Amino acid sequence: MTGFSSIEPPADHAMRRRRTPRDESDAESCGPVVINLADVQPKSVQWLWPGRFALGKLTLLAGDPGLGKSLLTLDMAARVSTGSPWPDAPDVAIDIGGVVLLNAEDDVADTIRPRLDAAGADVQRINLIRAVRRRPQFDTDDDGQPDPVEMPFDLRYNLPALASTIEATPDCQLVVIDPITAYLGGIDSHKNAELRGLLAPLSDLASRHRVAVVAVTHLNKNSAGPAIYRSMGSLAFVAAARAVWAVTKDADDRHRRLVLPVKINLAADVLGLAYEIRSAESGETAVVAWEPDPVEVSADEALGSDRGHADDGEDAASWLREALNDGELPAAEVLRQGRANGFTDKATRKAFKSIGGTRRREGFGPGGIWYWKLPEPIDAPIDSIDTPFQDGGIYGINGGNNGGNDLDRGEL
Repeated sequence: MTGFSSIEPPADHAMRRRRTPRDESDAESCGPVVINLADVQPKSVQWLWPGRFALGKLTLLAGDPGLGKSLLTLDMAARVSTGSPWPDAPDVAIDIGGVVLLNAEDDVADTIRPRLDAAGADVQRINLIRAVRRRPQFDTDDDGQPDPVEMPFDLRYNLPALASTIEATPDCQLVVIDPITAYLGGIDSHKNAELRGLLAPLSDLASRHRVAVVAVTHLNKNSAGPAIYRSMGSLAFVAAARAVWAVTKDADDRHRRLVLPVKINLAADVLGLAYEIRSAESGETAVVAWEPDPVEVSADEALGSDRGHADDGEDAASWLREALNDGELPAAEVLRQGRANGFTDKATRKAFKSIGGTRRREGFGPGGIWYWKLPEPIDAPIDSIDTPFQDGGIYGINGGNNGGNDLDRGEL
């Protein structure tokens, strides 16, 4: 399939709006739709990206402009289209599936297609809805029939068109709406009730077609409260989504982006991931370079709302020397103890750097553990000295250390 000009919304427009009773007789004729739980067959949650993006559910991806959110979703689309493993499980192949894109900000020819090609996508499995075609009531041509016109996609009225596109995309597993605020039509994104009435049918569509719907949005500027309140617009976005992920910069590394859980309703606690945006081999577009290991920083801290009780560098360094005085400790345990003593993870990491701490890794992949310890004495044998923390360098795309800053990359 090369385009969507021929895909028409079904004649039945029942999904356009929800009717409400207009008089007492209508109200009296309405009754509850009851499900007895004994008749419900339990089933497990099905995942597109295990623990992160569920099939049949709406997930929100929120972040400031310029952080690579759209590039991230295209990386996901490329992986789905080819069955390539997810970055946190590089040895586990995934089912090949189709993808439907709604993208209101990037040009298809000079941005979306080159990015997908650079990510290794099978573009035959990826379709994009550019617009919807409809016939106006009064504008007619010579034969008396109205000429069809292209209209912007509108979530209020065009869910049937999205449904038909999903059905026309073989084995569709992923739908990306980027950004969702561009497809709200006349709905005010800050009005909770209106948004709930729009997002509920979208969630129903995801469930019926067993696709993961990823809606991209921006963050607001209020950094004083918890991360869950940082999504642009009404809290209805967060309420409707079964998972919310925040994309933000790493405060200690301007090239590094963090993807952190804000709300996860369907899985146990899951850690965030990190990536960098690199130039593709062609040099004409960009690709996502994921780090294989999770990061433990919280969304609240990364977005500026978890300020901790103490952030003084000298105090943190003094405490860290004492904590590591008896020998090395797992990095995650050091950070946990730091939080218990009133230091943010950021303060603890900076303190570790300032005292010249050394670290080593035991094991590989998601199960690998990083250990921290104090720097070796100056007269220690060379062979006994572990790798010191260093600035600069480039972190390898497959998780290798090319002499760069490992402290804030793979170990946490």
